[in-house]
Amino acid sequence: MSILVGVDVGGTKTTALVRRDRDPDQRWESTGPGAAVRPGRALTSVGPIADVVRGALAKAGTLKCDALVVGAAGAGNPEEQGELARALRVEYIADRVRVTTDLDIALVAAFGLHDPGVVLSAGTGSAAIGRDHSGRLARAGGYGWQMGDEGSGYALARAALGVVGKARDGRGPPSALGLRMLEASRNVGFEALVRWAATATPGAVASLAPVVLECAEAGDAEA
Repeated sequence: MSILVGVDVGGTKTTALVRRDRDPDQRWESTGPGAAVRPGRALTSVGPIADVVRGALAKAGTLKCDALVVGAAGAGNPEEQGELARALRVEYIADRVRVTTDLDIALVAAFGLHDPGVVLSAGTGSAAIGRDHSGRLARAGGYGWQMGDEGSGYALARAALGVVGKARDGRGPPSALGLRMLEASRNVGFEALVRWAATATPGAVASLAPVVLECAEAGDAEA
């Protein structure tokens, strides 16, 4: 009986799922912090990914799996995929390791290995992948928070922070976002929020996106 592990690595959260191939209904899951691959820094993602995998394996009562597939945001470069795969093999948590992108695993999850379709992924970042009837792939977006990520959790929360700043200066109307962003980021006062935003990672900013949706659903015009 083979033990299989799949890992979805995003900018805000990493999730590992363990399954035995002869018992697909029984699964063990573990989550941890985001470990999206950053250009030239693939090795910094190894520790968080390995920790989450070990957490899931422990729940399944084992220390190692037969095959590990990691779909990681930011891992579109073959060199970084290879670097991350080699480093994960050294962790001795799997006999076989394959690293691909989070878009690739999403496409397979939605349409299998061959059917045509389009997947739009909007988490911390945003990107799309599509496959036609001939199997040809096309991608759009996925260029990171400085060059793209339109509609992502980061983009929503970044825009909301801008709304809070404009309201403070009187350049924009008041909004419930001001108080809610303070609460969600655990800051006391506008100046503390400014300091927090100046050093916050894209993942930390993106984690505030649910606040924007909550305020919008409550009728806040700016949200």
